[in-house]
Amino acid sequence: MQFSHLFLTAFLFVNWVSADPVVVSLRDYLNGTTSNIPGVEDGGNLYLASNDDPNSLKNIQVVTGENTYLLSDLAKINPDGTPNKITLNGGLTLTTTNPNAVTYTLTGYLYATTAQQAQDASFSVYVITGSHHINLSGVAATTVILNTQLTAQSGETDQPGKSTYLTNLMMTQAENVYFKYGVPVSNYKSVTSNQFFMNPFNYTTIDDNGNPVSTTKLFFDHVEPLQIGLDYWYITSYGPVTMDMQNNYVANHNTTTTSVNTTGLLINSNFIYSNHIVNFQSDPTRGRSVGTMIKTSPVAAQLLNVTASNFIAGTFYCQYFSISE
Repeated sequence: MQFSHLFLTAFLFVNWVSADPVVVSLRDYLNGTTSNIPGVEDGGNLYLASNDDPNSLKNIQVVTGENTYLLSDLAKINPDGTPNKITLNGGLTLTTTNPNAVTYTLTGYLYATTAQQAQDASFSVYVITGSHHINLSGVAATTVILNTQLTAQSGETDQPGKSTYLTNLMMTQAENVYFKYGVPVSNYKSVTSNQFFMNPFNYTTIDDNGNPVSTTKLFFDHVEPLQIGLDYWYITSYGPVTMDMQNNYVANHNTTTTSVNTTGLLINSNFIYSNHIVNFQSDPTRGRSVGTMIKTSPVAAQLLNVTASNFIAGTFYCQYFSISE
């Protein structure tokens, strides 16, 4: 008899702060002050992630060295889909003439890389403002994703303020892709503790005594649409990988997988949480074993129900997957 397997991987992290790159919110800088932004490194690149009113951005300027820039210009996207950037040389200061009432409504933020990252040919940044087709290549390439505020509101209590809706993730089993929360720190080439999604995935079976039995490399040529409700995150990739991203939120409280062999992702990032159900496609010609990352059992489960004992659930990441043999 052939079997299909359903597994669940859960990642639970605490927040961390890196002193190397710098992320600052525009709403924190008020009228009438010239603010020095600490921690930025000369030689690093400065990006703006914002879909705020251009007239408001026009009233904010940044100065590095002897050069002055308006944020309305920095917010523009180049014809190839890449964002504008400023190379820092002489610190960074910010001033605004917006009334404070306007400043408090701003949702954008500035992101400054390190000088090492700015000089890395395999390091890139995307600001997600609409629809983007992303092509990744190279070995240990790093791609930073900066989300902008969602303009459409679903009315759901757990909708994030910013989100990437990722579809059509295409790769072969010769490639590797890892999604990571936060922004890349100084040792970004080696950090793995912040991974929340990966393909392929090394799955280790465990016996009843907690001892490892075997490790299998699982590759998925089909990936569910992924709702990544984070302000910013990044990708480490090996080899050519393509995907589509949108500044969009698609409700996923009750979804059905689009393939028997598939992997997907559930994220909660704004503390308030509503239960999520994933209904798995079944293959009536095959038996099924289901399990978590620590144990499997021959049960024909049809769905994954992720619940919280408290309405305020905090931040968590859950990658799920189902395979047939």
